Amino acid sequence: MRKIIKGRWAIFSIWLIATIVLTVIQPDINAILRQKGQQGTSGDSPSVMADTILKKMDTTEGVNNLIVFYDKNKISDNEMKKIGEAVTSITNSSQELGIADIMDPFSIPEAKSSLVSKDGTTLMVSFKLDKKGREIDDIEKQFESKLDKVPVILSER
Repeated sequence: MRKIIKGRWAIFSIWLIATIVLTVIQPDINAILRQKGQQGTSGDSPSVMADTILKKMDTTEGVNNLIVFYDKNKISDNEMKKIGEAVTSITNSSQELGIADIMDPFSIPEAKSSLVSKDGTTLMVSFKLDKKGREIDDIEKQFESKLDKVPVILSER
């Protein structure tokens, strides 16, 4: 027992070195699973089934984006009307802008609870954008021309 107590630093050093070596040389399980063509979770797990359904439903190309309209007091009915007109203009120009899919509270009233804040200060419009080889600055200018009459603060992401 005394030998173990006297050699505690040596034992600690051996354990530390073994831990580092084993951590460095451990195999990448995810890479092995991808190589074998297997998924990390079983095919009947809810997350895998949901992912499969989403992939079947979402056949459009592009990146997801948001336009956020915000008024610190509350978006008034007049502002809401102008936002609706701007969103309609964007929807009508979807081919020109490269919008594959758009979700807004005006055309999809069921989504209003998800896209408009409870206090009425924020409204979001979600869309899928296909850049089609265009520069970001050019796309931004096209959107700004459609949104120039909206009186509330907005940002695109």
